[in-house]
Order: sequence, then structure tokens, then C-alpha cells
Amino acid sequence: MHGSGRFLGCANSLTPHQRLRIALQLPTAELDAAWADAMGETNPLAEPPISAEGATDVAELNQAVQQRVKRIAERAFWDSLCERLASGAGDAGSAAEQIAGLLAELGGQLAGVLPNSAAQEVAARLDSGHLTRELLAGGSGASLDLPAVFGLLDWCGGLLARYGAPARDAAATAGQAMVRQRLAAAAGDAAATGAVAVCALRVLTVQLKMLRMDAG
Repeated sequence: MHGSGRFLGCANSLTPHQRLRIALQLPTAELDAAWADAMGETNPLAEPPISAEGATDVAELNQAVQQRVKRIAERAFWDSLCERLASGAGDAGSAAEQIAGLLAELGGQLAGVLPNSAAQEVAARLDSGHLTRELLAGGSGASLDLPAVFGLLDWCGGLLARYGAPARDAAATAGQAMVRQRLAAAAGDAAATGAVAVCALRVLTVQLKMLRMDAG
């Protein structure tokens, strides 16, 4: 197995829980890469393989390999959610629970670095049980509720404007615009619309990590 295939093999060997942990823990450089991936600007599967030829710093080379594997594992996490929603097997309930758990854990980390009033707002907004119910459309178990997803994205944009670095406001606006463009392109197709919902949630998680880094 060569190139991206080798990294994909490493990422696929991870359990869903390990992929989730990677989605939660990203330092600054990897956070920038995660944002570019979430926005569709980059794709770790389409990038050339990392070559050891001419490398003088083994630690730097290892770090680059580890970062590539993490990016592919995070992509696999979100792709698996898209596949489950597109299957039409009524799997939205478990997908919503998994997403809600991720957002709730991020919310707990974020609440620890925000002022008390904001921490209480985050804890209430990102409560796992509340989020699971909110993300499901009418309790049908067949899809995620897009208005709820966009509501979360808008709410996070407001948090970034209040507590994030000045540049984050532009990032939030760009993220919302990209998601809405994809929604328009989906033209009502159920599978494509589900993918847009997952894309929006992926953008949301990276924005929450940005805010945690800025506020910390």
C-alpha cells in the first residue's frame, strides 16, 4: 500500500471511538488544517504522499505523518456519518446521539475557559440530551433537522464574535456561506441534504475548537 492508501489504512484501523478522540483534540497547526478540510479547501486523501527523501528532521517527518493520519481519521469519522444518513436505514437517531456527544464534550471543554455567564450558556446549549432531541427531525429517525443545525451554526458564530479572535468572525461568516451554497446545490436531494447537515456540524466543531483555543 503506497501514498494516501497507507495513511487511509492506518486511519481505517482506528475504532470509531479513537476517531472521535482525534476529532476532539487538535493543536493550533492541526486546527488550521482541520478548518481547511472542513471548508473543502483541502482533502488529505488527494494530497501527495509524505516522502522521507531529503528529510533531515525525523521528528518533523513523524509529526507530518501523524497529522496526515489524524486528518484522514477525522474525515473517516464524518464520512461515516454521511453514509449512515444516506443509507435510508433510519440511522439518524444514533448519528444524532454521536454528534451530540461530540458537541457536548467540546462544550464542557469550552465552558472551562469562558466567563461564567457564557459557560452556563454553552453548557445549556450543548447539553447532550437536548441536542439529540433538537437534531432529529420530528422524531422520524430518518434525517437530521437542518433548521436546528443552522441554528447551532448561527449561535456558534455569535459566540465567536463575542469571545474569539477578531479573525474568527470572518471565518464564521465564510463557513455559513459555504454550507448554504452546498444546501442550494443539493436541490432537495435527501442524501445530498444529509451530507450538508454533516458538513455544517463539522464546521461547527472546528469553530468550537477555535473558540476554545482563543478563550484559553
